Amino acid sequence: GLMLSTYDGIHWASRIVFPGGLFRAIAFNPTKQAEGVIVGIGGLVMWTKNAGQTWTRDNDVKVTNRDWFSISFTENGKCYISGATGMVARHDTLGHLDTIYQGNIMVGTAWRLDTTWILLPTPTNKNLNGIYMSDNLYGYVVGGSGTLYKTINAGVTWVAQNSGTSQDLYAVQIFHGNTTWNGTDSIEASNGFILGNTGTIRRTSNGGVSWKAVNLGQGSGGAFRAVRFLNQMAGVIVDRKS
Repeated sequence: GLMLSTYDGIHWASRIVFPGGLFRAIAFNPTKQAEGVIVGIGGLVMWTKNAGQTWTRDNDVKVTNRDWFSISFTENGKCYISGATGMVARHDTLGHLDTIYQGNIMVGTAWRLDTTWILLPTPTNKNLNGIYMSDNLYGYVVGGSGTLYKTINAGVTWVAQNSGTSQDLYAVQIFHGNTTWNGTDSIEASNGFILGNTGTIRRTSNGGVSWKAVNLGQGSGGAFRAVRFLNQMAGVIVDRKS
């Protein structure tokens, strides 16, 4: 349940957010920068609305009964999480008509908006360790034994892709559309990475249709857990200590 925060990367403050909790990921909403989410083991999903000063547990029964490993926000602020047994969930706003009563007499209806989690099952029961939404529609999840799935409709359906590896995968980042490195708007002209155990790093330049291994030399034995690239040249990967 430990969280560390910094304003300059040099000075760090630590505190216990959820005693005994096992956190696995944290992310903040690009459209509301003070809003963030933490996920973890045992159905642990927590929200902040004030840039991490306070955190509140999400008790929606759709997310409290499984382990969650990864988070990704879309450019329009939708939150996706991935976890155990092939599950993905999206936090969304849904509208419905509410009936208005005065006493026992119905006097009209009103349109209400609720924020809720929507479960988005994939065609696998393997753990999905990493998720990345390239834009509001396109996204990827990776998991055990080289599992890789792609969505083109905001997670409604997922299609398997051949990652070219049987190693457990833990992280993915693939750019689309206006953010493609070759400057085009072609959805499939997309560059990105997947990574995982035993130094596995693979790169695509066509939206995941095919993958090539990346040779890291001395880092070839790493158990990689996360990746973030700012552009084609500048990126960071992190390793789990053996």
